Amino acid sequence: MSLIRARVVLPISTAPLEDGAVLVDDDTIRMVGPYREIRAYAHDEIIDLGETILLPGLINAHCHLDYTMLRKALLSRSGFSNWIRRLNSLKARFSDADYLGAITDGMDQLIAHGTTTVINIASFPALISQVPQKDLRVIWCLEIMDIRTEPDLQQLLRDSQLSAHEVGLSPHSPYTASLGVYRQAARHAERYRLPFTTHLAESAEEHACFHRGEGALHDLITAIRPAAEDFGKGSPLRLLLENDALPPGAILVHMNTITDEDFALLSSHPVARSFHVVHCPGSHAFFDHP
Repeated sequence: MSLIRARVVLPISTAPLEDGAVLVDDDTIRMVGPYREIRAYAHDEIIDLGETILLPGLINAHCHLDYTMLRKALLSRSGFSNWIRRLNSLKARFSDADYLGAITDGMDQLIAHGTTTVINIASFPALISQVPQKDLRVIWCLEIMDIRTEPDLQQLLRDSQLSAHEVGLSPHSPYTASLGVYRQAARHAERYRLPFTTHLAESAEEHACFHRGEGALHDLITAIRPAAEDFGKGSPLRLLLENDALPPGAILVHMNTITDEDFALLSSHPVARSFHVVHCPGSHAFFDHP
């Protein structure tokens, strides 16, 4: 039994505790409270952290470790769609070893800054089994798109070695993954109790694409997939909800351009009430999203 004392203990679920302490039994937290109260309980040692704040490990709820090496290689000024073009052109230049190095480097950076759990969008699922073991819990959400080719979800799960890693599913976005792919992924997530996450309502260009059937993103995607029949019909959130394409507990990333109608839908739809929204302030500032 160890008693860990700190100037402030921040449990998150309650107010900060001045001169707080945490009683730890091996890898299990037994008690959290003021030091003067907890010190009476049996313990083998006291670890006094001094003038520090002790809090639970941080959770990064949306990350792209695969692209750690692209920091500062991409500029936002040319717009979201041109950023996508630049990303795609750079991706082809790197080898599996480069991506493994990027993932490892990104994990080290997270650990160094106090992150203990990360939901990572795995663009290269076959590499997951080669990632070195780290003191970090990683949920590998397998990125799924069918803008060019039809994905095989079962093969994706096999490639990621489902039994050895925590995995989830991540249809990339409504403009790169069809409703069929979303529904298939949603059913897999429910059946196997897997995390499910997707990029949604991220940019003004996405808004124009779905609400008005126009704009730079619309032109980029229809040049690749001419039969994009979902564009110009309104909210991408409504599109996914009304077509049973989001499972309970879905993690929706960004949600920068949702409308009043979307807010009403989120508050009234029985499945939507279970969703989690992940806002990405760094990405938001980078693109100057609304």
